Amino acid sequence: MNNSASTLIIPVEIQVREMDAKILLSCVAAERGFPVIIDSRAYVHYQVASIPRGVYLAKSLRTLSIRMFKILRQLGHEIVAWMKKASCVGLMQSITGNVCLQSHLHNPFNSGE
Repeated sequence: MNNSASTLIIPVEIQVREMDAKILLSCVAAERGFPVIIDSRAYVHYQVASIPRGVYLAKSLRTLSIRMFKILRQLGHEIVAWMKKASCVGLMQSITGNVCLQSHLHNPFNSGE
């Protein structure tokens, strides 16, 4: 395993809908040498201070997540999020009414384009 690889942190909110895809992503990442943590979103957030610095895969960009994004960034984690439809900035503006979430993301991209 590559010791310099960032830990991929994958929180799961709704197990019935999300688990299969997130397990597949976890397996591919692990095969490529990335340490992976996959668990319930609540438990990941509870243990976030003891998780090695890495990349947090957010399900979405919601106003309710801003506090956790700030905590994650203060602990040295990078944040990426699933983006569907619309442009990244357009989506953030429609969700939050402003672009305040953009400051928590590193290299945002849109998978819908």
